[in-house]
Amino acid sequence: MRRVEPGETVTVNLALRNIGTADTSNVVATLSAGGGVIPLSGPQSYGVLTVGGAAVARPFTFQCTSPCGGSVAAALQIQNGLSVLPAVTNSFVTGAFVPVTNSFANASSISIPSRNAATPYPSTLSVSGLAGAITKVTATLSNFSHTFTDDVDALLVGPGGQSVLLMSDVGGPSSSANLTLTFDDAATNFLPDESALSTGVWKPTNIGVDEVFSSPAPAQPYSSALSVFNGTNPNGTWRLFVWDDSLRDSGSIANGWRLTLVTQSGPFCCSNQTLPSLTIADTVVVEGNSGRTDAVFPLQLSRPSQQIVTVAFATASGSAIGGLDFAPTNGTAQFSAGQTNQTLRVAVLGDTLFEGNESFSILLSAPVNATLARTTATAVILDDEVRLSIATLLNAHARLRFNSVTGLTYRVERSDMLPNTNAWIALPGATLLPGTGSLIEVLDTNALARAQRFYRARVVAP
Repeated sequence: MRRVEPGETVTVNLALRNIGTADTSNVVATLSAGGGVIPLSGPQSYGVLTVGGAAVARPFTFQCTSPCGGSVAAALQIQNGLSVLPAVTNSFVTGAFVPVTNSFANASSISIPSRNAATPYPSTLSVSGLAGAITKVTATLSNFSHTFTDDVDALLVGPGGQSVLLMSDVGGPSSSANLTLTFDDAATNFLPDESALSTGVWKPTNIGVDEVFSSPAPAQPYSSALSVFNGTNPNGTWRLFVWDDSLRDSGSIANGWRLTLVTQSGPFCCSNQTLPSLTIADTVVVEGNSGRTDAVFPLQLSRPSQQIVTVAFATASGSAIGGLDFAPTNGTAQFSAGQTNQTLRVAVLGDTLFEGNESFSILLSAPVNATLARTTATAVILDDEVRLSIATLLNAHARLRFNSVTGLTYRVERSDMLPNTNAWIALPGATLLPGTGSLIEVLDTNALARAQRFYRARVVAP
């Protein structure tokens, strides 16, 4: 039966089936008032209903008085000849429930050392703003690499404490390089036990039985299916625990991990819904020295829509110039029915010029089936070229300063033996310096005692 809206006049087919011990003579059913129903049609004859026979349906018209999400109880008063039989009630809920799909990602690298917990442990992902319970979860590990795949165990833990072992003791002695592994209960195959893994969609796979994760990971038992999260609240902190259970070999999940959550949202009724609003968020991207890196703008609808939503977009130059610093882009973004999150991608062009941070905008217009809550977003391109300056201090020391980008890691090195390219060594205390978004200062003590000394600062991670 199609959905019923509050205040709507509808005709529905209501079926009766004889589960008694004797055939009926002539069944007549009358729709009763109440339970959200105002009857608009008279009695209907079902005739003779044989014991155990097929169900027979008849149309009844009524006006629905229940609110959106309210219960409707369509009760039939039954008479068989001169006998009055117990009433039969058909119940349903007004409005429509819509499956809503959202993806959340933590793109930070996960380092997997030999026989130890990964760093970070756990890697976390925060989910908020979702309505309705979970009906499906898929999980993706992006750019997974390891020199002995069988060593790696990965455990996913939801906000409510439910857990599933995504992979353990798979792949045998083979190595893995830059694989994207998606885990889905609906996948056709499990990961292989002894042969090499490949990029694809796989069922959660646990070959062994002795998996032990150190605290703060939960203790066994662990589920073998992602359906363990069905019916739970998706909002909160999701945790991914990765563990290496043997010596010598190591690896990483270079681009982190992603969750795709399907929730059941609603009910939605046409009679009481305004158009959803559409917003676009600012973004930041590191320029790079060559090639293209996408600036990713998040788009979000305020609520799911049962209609397709579209919006036009176009880039606009700022201090960053289209064609020089980014690829001018325009087009139309589309949200499928039930979808609330989308992204717009604009390619940023890498170079080795020292330009400082630059920015450009993206403009939204002409929404269909939605309104615009925010029409413009800005992308800041972080210039990652390093400019190193030097000054003397107390006629003895060298003070080095260079610009940095948050999220990058730097090393300052010195050499007294150029052009020997193998002579660079890191300054004490400057092996791994986290970028701050501003100038970083390093001191090389007693440097002026040398006849000559050369310096360089370079990005070492990610």
